Amino acid sequence: MLPIVRYESLLTMSSKKLYINGCSFTYGHNLPKHLTWPELLSKRLNLDLVNQSKNGQSFSGIVWNTIDSLIQESSDKTLVVIGFTWSTRYHIRLNDENFDISPAYLNPIRNMENGVVEKFSEFYKELTLKDTKLEHNQNKKLELDIILLESFLKQKGFNYRFVNWDMVKDTSNFDIDNIILFDQSWKKKFVDDTSHPTKEGCENISEVIYDSFNR
Repeated sequence: MLPIVRYESLLTMSSKKLYINGCSFTYGHNLPKHLTWPELLSKRLNLDLVNQSKNGQSFSGIVWNTIDSLIQESSDKTLVVIGFTWSTRYHIRLNDENFDISPAYLNPIRNMENGVVEKFSEFYKELTLKDTKLEHNQNKKLELDIILLESFLKQKGFNYRFVNWDMVKDTSNFDIDNIILFDQSWKKKFVDDTSHPTKEGCENISEVIYDSFNR
């Protein structure tokens, strides 16, 4: 019988970094950097962390940044974890900058970064008033973005995990073996009054993802 080699052993031998992307659920809201789950996971795996997550990031923005960052990377040198985010967010690529538009930007009191973003926000506001199938269309766009990123990661041969904070209800069109679900019962236990993971929640997330790579 051949000896069983756990994946963590393979990581030590072949991987050099951990790439993570997502929104504030991933970046860590109101938590010190060392207590966020990407930091905890990188230490658990003993890998250098590349964390491109940021507050308010749309999934289209996550797709853009992830593909742009990993297109030249070797799949046997990088482990990938991507956190899902809400379908209500939009992405704009303007010159060399990325902008993410969320419903919060529809508040006219909030300052806009520039005129283009402001104009897009006006369009978004009109969309919320005129599109009777807005939620369906937004969910479909999110689904297509996930399929796009999943196809890229598979084509390039990356070992990856998607983290679903119960934001995507139907995952039947994705590779279920690579999706980690934190459902409503988990959120009731590990999410604070700002709707973000607590310190204990981040510890749990890092352990669950770690175990997923070693199953």
